[in-house]
Parts: sequence; C-alpha cells; structure tokens
Amino acid sequence: MTHTPGPWFAVCRMVEVDDDDHADICSTNPDLFGQGHLAPPIEEQQANARLIAAAPDLLEALEAMVEHFATPTSERSAASYGKTKAQVADEARAAIAAAK
Repeated sequence: MTHTPGPWFAVCRMVEVDDDDHADICSTNPDLFGQGHLAPPIEEQQANARLIAAAPDLLEALEAMVEHFATPTSERSAASYGKTKAQVADEARAAIAAAK
C-alpha cells in the first residue's frame, strides 16, 4: 500500500499536498460531515491537521531510525550511510517539531 507523497501542508483545518485550497488529504473540520455539534475547539482541529500533515516526515524519520539502529553498518543503504546516531535523532526531532 502506498500513500500520497509528501510534503503535506496544514492549512487551517485542511491537509493539502500543494497550495490549491483543496483538502487533498483530509479535513479536520467536523462541520463538513454534519458533525459540527461534536466539534472540538478550532485550535485542536488545527493541531490535528498539523499532526496529520507531518505524517510523511514522521514515517520517513522512523524508517531511517529503524534502518540506522537495527541494520548492521555493512548492510545500511546509501540513504543512511554516513549518518551518525545524532544526525538520525536530529531528523526525528525535526519531524516531531513539525507535528507539534
């Protein structure tokens, strides 16, 4: 299974793949689904959109960490070759920061 390639962007309560004002990935606005009466505060809806938009970066960071820490040095791919544990951790921290 594959997903829509990133980068994804949070725009208010929408998650988009480019700046076209369409919720290409999803919307966290419950009004669109007749669920407005169940809506959390708009700040929470926007935070949810940011978290969803960060999903491709979070996935990439986790895959790099697994490859780096679980694969013997001689078997690592070119993508992670030469990266230190600190560099891999920094990339993961950056993805986490984008999600928050």
